[in-house]
Amino acid sequence: MIDAARIAVGAAQLRLRRPETARWLARLRAEASLPRAEMRARQTARLATLLEHAARHVPYWRDWFAGAGLAPADAVDPDRFRRLPVMTRRLLQDGGERLWSDDHVARDSYLNSSGGSTGQPVRVRQDRAYADAVHAAKLLWDEWAGYRLGASKAVVWGSERDLFHGQETLRGRLKRWVRGEHWLNAFRMTPVEMDAFLDRLEAAPPRLLLGYANSLYELAAHAERTGRRIEGVGAVMSSASTLFPAYRTTIRRVFGAPVFDRYGCREVGDPAGEGPSHAGAHVCESLYVVEVLRDDDTPCEPGETGRLVVTCLVNFSMPMIRYDIGDVAAWHESDAPSDGVSWRRLREIGGRAIETIVRPDGGVVSPMYFIHLLGVTLERGWIARFQFVQDRPEALRVRLVLRDPVADPATVHAAALDEIATKVRQAIGDGVAVAFEFPSEIPPSASGKYRYVISNVRTGPDDGR
Repeated sequence: MIDAARIAVGAAQLRLRRPETARWLARLRAEASLPRAEMRARQTARLATLLEHAARHVPYWRDWFAGAGLAPADAVDPDRFRRLPVMTRRLLQDGGERLWSDDHVARDSYLNSSGGSTGQPVRVRQDRAYADAVHAAKLLWDEWAGYRLGASKAVVWGSERDLFHGQETLRGRLKRWVRGEHWLNAFRMTPVEMDAFLDRLEAAPPRLLLGYANSLYELAAHAERTGRRIEGVGAVMSSASTLFPAYRTTIRRVFGAPVFDRYGCREVGDPAGEGPSHAGAHVCESLYVVEVLRDDDTPCEPGETGRLVVTCLVNFSMPMIRYDIGDVAAWHESDAPSDGVSWRRLREIGGRAIETIVRPDGGVVSPMYFIHLLGVTLERGWIARFQFVQDRPEALRVRLVLRDPVADPATVHAAALDEIATKVRQAIGDGVAVAFEFPSEIPPSASGKYRYVISNVRTGPDDGR
């Protein structure tokens, strides 16, 4: 009864407080099952609007279209669309305000930061219209997992406020109670805190357990080590890091619930999510154009793994057109509808090779903490790429590639390095030794994946790194 009441309240609040999100959610529900030709026509129309806007209002794209002699209306043709440059993270780092629309202020825009799956921090400008649309996509993926807004939810996610300031605000805790949410801070998962969280799950199983893939796995592995199984959880939703097959198996075994995965990033939102059949991740074609490309930028065939390149159709403040996310994927071999959804499906989304850091007290810290630390929380513009390496629980090496190399970086950036070291110790432990290195580059691993967190202390099951 409590969940039913909260669901009713959640639906009413969505309509009243975020009406555009509610409208987008209704639109996504309807468009997910449209015949492919009709869906393609709507997607093309939205792409044409975005390209026309970019050519008129964004300096970078205005110059490109003028130099290429290509009309935006003609660029929606797939062959011509592939003439547009692929946006890299380096372009986002260097492009600055030339990538912003000249009307972004009127669009109620804001800056969002990301460390990304490649350890290259970037900032992107987004706006309220974008936020409404991508939030609707998240709600749709939740619905496919059997969850409705307002129902009970347990969350394994990162909270810098809890870590840095000791506790969350009373208002924040009240809002979570009203929403029926219970949280475990993925940035400080000690054995004691994991046990307490499992006790809560056991006493009141939620309709949805949401979390970082690696953190959900660590929680499930801890439960198994202590001989626990949790019954009654409705579904598990993994996000933000790669859900390796062994992770999925362990999580499903411990929580006795189907495990869903959604794919997303801060730069463009959540382009894809699993349906009930778990036969790949459906691309939300209402909001995105997704390409899978070879190294020469030609399109991959179904089943062929390539670079994941995404165009977000709803961010007009900083159009993300043909953005190379830094991950790899393959189109599903079958183009037939699945789960009653006609959107195309991706399989084998990967590239985000990240590892859990082990605390001296036996607890664990999600690798997402470190992407937040250098890519989001501190927003250090002088860092071009970063990598954290743990050789033992009491020590951590921080490797930083500088955007503008200097002779003595430890002195030039001393204050910033002290801040980084302090925040590392807040997560791992006060006595942890933090050493800084300044290589000229950080190459990918032998598999071609870039690893921004490497733990040589203890890792999860084999993930093909």
